[in-house]
Amino acid sequence: MSSVSTQRFEGMESARPRNVQLTVLRSKWSESSAQQSVDAWLRLATSRAEKYSLVVGQTHELAIGARNAFQTVSDLDQQKRWLDLPFLGSASPTR
Repeated sequence: MSSVSTQRFEGMESARPRNVQLTVLRSKWSESSAQQSVDAWLRLATSRAEKYSLVVGQTHELAIGARNAFQTVSDLDQQKRWLDLPFLGSASPTR
């Protein structure tokens, strides 16, 4: 992880209520990399077993990449469930 992503993760962890569960995926700092990471995760049965309330990316590009991956889900009920979630991304990282 880069120092920026480490700092953001640590900040989020320090403020996260303990009753909030996270699923963390790794990707490079691009929309396409985030889409690939989410595509791979969606192929796992565990991605369908949990209930999620929000999709967050450390940048808006990562959140858009995740949304793009959810748009390709073939099961339309599952696709709707994913796309109905709020998506949040913060500002682009400083490099």
